[in-house]
Amino acid sequence: HKIASAELTEAFNTLVSDSSKFALLATIANEQLVPGELIPSSSDDFLDNLSALSSYIQPKEALYLLLRRLPIPTGFVAVTYVPNAAPVRQKMLFASTRLTLVRELGTERFGEQLFVTEAQELTKEGWQKHEQHAALAPPLIATVATGIPEGI
Repeated sequence: HKIASAELTEAFNTLVSDSSKFALLATIANEQLVPGELIPSSSDDFLDNLSALSSYIQPKEALYLLLRRLPIPTGFVAVTYVPNAAPVRQKMLFASTRLTLVRELGTERFGEQLFVTEAQELTKEGWQKHEQHAALAPPLIATVATGIPEGI
């Protein structure tokens, strides 16, 4: 049986079809993924829109955030926010259902998936750090994959 509620699927479809919406929050209730707030865009700039999230992010409350990154059907980011201070059971539930969430809403819609533990990571500055880190070449991948040390 599906773990994403019909209400969540409907709310996500609204986010996809209504470009004036920036984010959909989701949580887990009674073993189901359910929608929370649908947050409007305040800007055409993704980074500027992140400031709208701060009032919804709690230091002890895990949350899924489905964010519009680009104005295209595949331009969404699925963020799993699991703060270190969240209860252990909540941490386990959110971590174990994050892939299901994306799969049931449509993997093809999400160009990126993130797992974050700090509210700061969901700010403009935090996101810029994430992008800088992601832009770095992955260390030692070629070495591990080929077994040949780099530079040889």
